[in-house]
Amino acid sequence: MSRFLIAIVFAVFAVPAAAQVAADIEWQDLAPSFDVRENPFYGLSLRESILLGKLVELEQAEGEGLTLSPFERRGRDLALKALDSVGLEGASLAQRVLAFDPLLEASRTETATALEGRVVRIAGFILPIEVEKQRITRFVLVPFAGACVHTPPPPPNQMVVVRAPAGVVVRGPFEAITVTGVLEIAPEAQTVIFTDGVAAIDTGYAMEANAVELL
Repeated sequence: MSRFLIAIVFAVFAVPAAAQVAADIEWQDLAPSFDVRENPFYGLSLRESILLGKLVELEQAEGEGLTLSPFERRGRDLALKALDSVGLEGASLAQRVLAFDPLLEASRTETATALEGRVVRIAGFILPIEVEKQRITRFVLVPFAGACVHTPPPPPNQMVVVRAPAGVVVRGPFEAITVTGVLEIAPEAQTVIFTDGVAAIDTGYAMEANAVELL
């Protein structure tokens, strides 16, 4: 194939990232596919969930070699009977919860490899990392507003570190924005500014912002 034809092929098929049409994505797109029905608590009432949670707590205690008190053993028997009265096998459900927890924890760090390198647009809220002349030039985009140091942060696959060289100005932590750019899988530890302090968090994605818009 001549150099001229090769050049034509590259011109047709090599589309720069900046020229790609941005795909609108939701936060659940950044997490691995997960069927909520796999959660043993799915479909349980509040009372049933509390009873099951207590059974799991006692199972964990025994698994760690602790001896249950007579009061705790009595509580376990009552919880098992209460769940049995509504057709639920409490002991079996508790074992399912214990097996499910590691899967749930692992899902917090799994990333959407199919989206890596694609131009995407996603809405969220800002947690500043770097501020220059009152403009935020680097921040973590998160799915909800009002995050603080006293509450658990979103999982790593629900946080995107955004580089915005031009800087962003927002009126406060509750102002939503959209960010457009090339998504990268980039697990990293960050120190961010919350509404009530500074804390270290683990993030799963990164993006160079082509555009940032206020909603």
